[in-house]
Amino acid sequence: MLSKHGFSSTLEFQPLTEDRWSDFEELFGHHGAYGGCWCMWWRLTRREFAEGQGEGNRQAMRAIVESGEVPGILAYCQGKPVGWCSVAPR
Repeated sequence: MLSKHGFSSTLEFQPLTEDRWSDFEELFGHHGAYGGCWCMWWRLTRREFAEGQGEGNRQAMRAIVESGEVPGILAYCQGKPVGWCSVAPR
C-alpha cells in the first residue's frame, strides 16, 4: 500500500534474535540511539545504566539476545529496520 506521499506504509514486525542483531545495530546507530542506551535504561538501575553507557549497554543487550531471550521487536519498512519496541521490568 502506498501512502499519499508515494511511500509504502506496510510494516513488518520481527523479534530481535541473533540473526537480526545487525538490523538492531543499524537502527540504533553507532552511538546506540539516545546517549548510548541500547534500550537498556528500563532493564538496569540508574547506576548500572550510567556505568555501562555506550559499549557496555550494547554488550548487555547483545548478551540478552544471545541468551535466547527476545527483548523486543523490530519494525521494517521495505526490508529496512525503521522502529523498535521493547518492554522490560526495571
